[in-house]
Amino acid sequence: YYLATLLGASGNIEEAVTELDRIDPESELYIKSRMFSAFLLRQSGELERSESAARQALERSPTDRQILLFIVAVLKEREE
Repeated sequence: YYLATLLGASGNIEEAVTELDRIDPESELYIKSRMFSAFLLRQSGELERSESAARQALERSPTDRQILLFIVAVLKEREE
C-alpha cells in the first residue's frame, strides 16, 4: 500500500493501481487500497475502472457513506 502511495504521488498511476491490486482482500488495508485505486483512476479519467474499484470496497463495507458518495460522484461524471 505504501509503495502504491508513493507511485501515485509521483504520477505513476498504472504502477500504483497494479500494486494496490495485489493487496489481499483479507488485509485490513483492502478497503483503503480499493478506494485509493478508485481515486487515482478517477483522477486519470478512467471512470469505469474507478467505479469498479469503489464497488469492490463497498462490497466489504456496505454501509460506508463515503464510498457511496464517491460512487455517486463517479456516476455523475460518467453521465456528463
